[in-house]
Amino acid sequence: MAILLFCGFFQTASAGQEIYLSESPNAKFRVVVHQEIFRQVGEKPFFHYPITVWNLRNRRSFNIHDGGLPFIRETEKGTFTIHWESVHFDWSKDSRYFFMTLEVMPNAWKTFFGSVEKGKARDVTDELKGSLLDKISRRAWACEPAKITLDHWFNPFIAVFRVTSDCGSKRDEENNKLFKVSDWEIYDAKKQKIAKGCMECDAKEAEKKAWEYFQFTRITPTPTPVPEETPGASQ
Repeated sequence: MAILLFCGFFQTASAGQEIYLSESPNAKFRVVVHQEIFRQVGEKPFFHYPITVWNLRNRRSFNIHDGGLPFIRETEKGTFTIHWESVHFDWSKDSRYFFMTLEVMPNAWKTFFGSVEKGKARDVTDELKGSLLDKISRRAWACEPAKITLDHWFNPFIAVFRVTSDCGSKRDEENNKLFKVSDWEIYDAKKQKIAKGCMECDAKEAEKKAWEYFQFTRITPTPTPVPEETPGASQ
């Protein structure tokens, strides 16, 4: 559901419009995209569109990424609309972490990891695709761009991703038959890194890898950061 917000919601220095994108399960954090003037040439303003996470209790925030086409669509009236199919959020059940999948160019997607504890977000696309692309590069295959899907949260801090690509066996020739190459990645949101991979596994094997990693973290626990009441820098 979109909520159009005018007149500086959360006292932001925007051009006047914001659209609500997502809210955390505990309803304490909200993600919006808003319009800001980037520069002005003569009487014509040029805008950019920060995607921002707000703490609803104290109005502190942090930026994830700037939106653009095809996600953002400017109107002749100087406002904007969004293409809802170009963005998707996956929150952990405890609302500490989330992943945002964003179409940054037509048919080109990036995956961003956000921690509301630390008030930071970063692009994890290359990390999640890394193992699959390494395998493809060692073969003379012609492959479609890899697709990243968060299959499920194993628990509040372990996310299970599936990375896939459709490939043909001949890089420099036409391929009449394609086959799917797949990889599973276990992401540790506390440590903000990939913990385990499982190339060419099925869903059951990937779940076993997630369980093994969870058991390992119970044997060798790491200090859990204390959730910040005011994550991020005030904007």
